[in-house]
Amino acid sequence: MKRKEITRQAMLEQLKGQKTLEKRRKEALLSKKFLEDENVYRAQKIGLFMSMPFEFDTGFLIDQLLLRGKEVFIPKVMGPGKMSFFPYDPASLIRSKFGILEPSLGSEEIPDLLLVPGLAFDERGYRIGYGGGFYDRYLSKFDGSTISLAFDFQRSKVEEEVYDQRVDQIIFYQEIESEEDK
Repeated sequence: MKRKEITRQAMLEQLKGQKTLEKRRKEALLSKKFLEDENVYRAQKIGLFMSMPFEFDTGFLIDQLLLRGKEVFIPKVMGPGKMSFFPYDPASLIRSKFGILEPSLGSEEIPDLLLVPGLAFDERGYRIGYGGGFYDRYLSKFDGSTISLAFDFQRSKVEEEVYDQRVDQIIFYQEIESEEDK
């Protein structure tokens, strides 16, 4: 088994094994840091992923961004390896074949900033996703800013491959916790 697949499986197990209250506490601090970020403040159109139960919960971020007058966009798989972003409308969400909520209607948009999901991240901005390559393909043509949020255990060595795309900024929970202690 390749190193990426081993890391992918290990991270999935750790994500699924988190205690709910501890996960929510960490999500609250990560969300606060994200919402205070200068790039988020400047962006008007923000692309977020619809989280699965074990992932970082993006529901609070979606609500907060909408309350702040931001336009929120979520991804939809458009075919093999292709993904596009559409306006977030809770009334038009449908479950994809991957089990993720996606927009059923709307016009395709290009966000100013993307919150990029992942399973593992390194200091250089490389990430290990779920293996479909959707975000790497999208990011290869994306000119906006990118941010990822990660729990401390998601920090890992990532051996990048030729098609892997870096994330501009990764906010690790561990770094926020260190700031809070100062």
